Amino acid sequence: MKLCFVNTNKTFGGGEKWHAEMSAYMADRGHEVFFIARPGSDWNHKIAGKKITQIPFRISNRSFLNPFKIYRLRRILSAHRFDALIVNQPSDLKALGIASRKTPLSQFIYRRGTALPVKDHWLNRYLFRHVVSGVITNSRETARCILENNPQLLDGVRLGVISNGIDPEKYGPGANRHLLPRTGENRVILGTAGRLVPQKGHGLLLEVARTLKQQGTPFHLYIAGTGPLQEKLSGSLQKYGLTEDVTLLGFVKDIPSFMNEIDIFVFPSRWEGFGYAILEAMAAGKPVVAFNTSSNPELIRDGINGFLPPPFQTGPFAEKTDLLARNPGLRKKMGDKGKQMAKNAFHIQNSIREFEQFLRQ
Repeated sequence: MKLCFVNTNKTFGGGEKWHAEMSAYMADRGHEVFFIARPGSDWNHKIAGKKITQIPFRISNRSFLNPFKIYRLRRILSAHRFDALIVNQPSDLKALGIASRKTPLSQFIYRRGTALPVKDHWLNRYLFRHVVSGVITNSRETARCILENNPQLLDGVRLGVISNGIDPEKYGPGANRHLLPRTGENRVILGTAGRLVPQKGHGLLLEVARTLKQQGTPFHLYIAGTGPLQEKLSGSLQKYGLTEDVTLLGFVKDIPSFMNEIDIFVFPSRWEGFGYAILEAMAAGKPVVAFNTSSNPELIRDGINGFLPPPFQTGPFAEKTDLLARNPGLRKKMGDKGKQMAKNAFHIQNSIREFEQFLRQ
């Protein structure tokens, strides 16, 4: 098949990771793959070395109103005659949706990875009724959210739930490169990874850390990630007296090593389309504590491979974390179960096959 992935986002997140990996896998499987991306973005090295033809194009949220950009996009679609167009960003959906009218395009696939409702306005109703032929979501929760404002939005549109996949081999013991210094023989190592933005709930996690310290739990928390809240979080460490107990690592490139070196993965996010960081921790054999919200229950079986305390209640979150911190046997049991689930239920090869089957339907 002749496939074109489209993602012109400025920053690189979960949706971009899926686009980069899936386009590379499709190229490896013999498909003719193109990629429309923002000029000068991270895509150049994310898909370097793959048989993927890159098409530079800049799209903003209002590009669908620009007739010159629509004309140029229409010329690209008409010239290449793709079998399927796979878009991720709402801005790309709108611009390519308008541009694809009366072009030789077999399938227009919208991949939705954000567990937030789709706005019920005229343009979305038009696009899903007359342009989009299929929608792929990364979780059942994301699929539910799409229809929250309009239960009929996807009438006549194929819907597929394809979880993000992972290669378990990348998270084996060999991935441990000793990134994190042990801060004491008796301290359990807690870790979290994610952008430092309000959605990820790092402020709640610092409240958990303060509770753990007050009750005498021996721990050290490492926070991997960068973002606009870094300065505020640094101030909170001073305010709560946690500077010796919590380390802001900044950007961590080697996440498999990070996951292998922690003892417990703590994930305070307020919502997730699909908590890929949870899956990475599972693949490394680590138990997870996360709030019982959004798509988290699709990855964590409460009491089996981790715990799901009530949403945004830091007391129960600290209680479950303390239980794991003081019970190495329970950590091992839950971590082993999570590792098995990651391999059996979320293997990347399963996701690739499901995606390919969806395109061939």
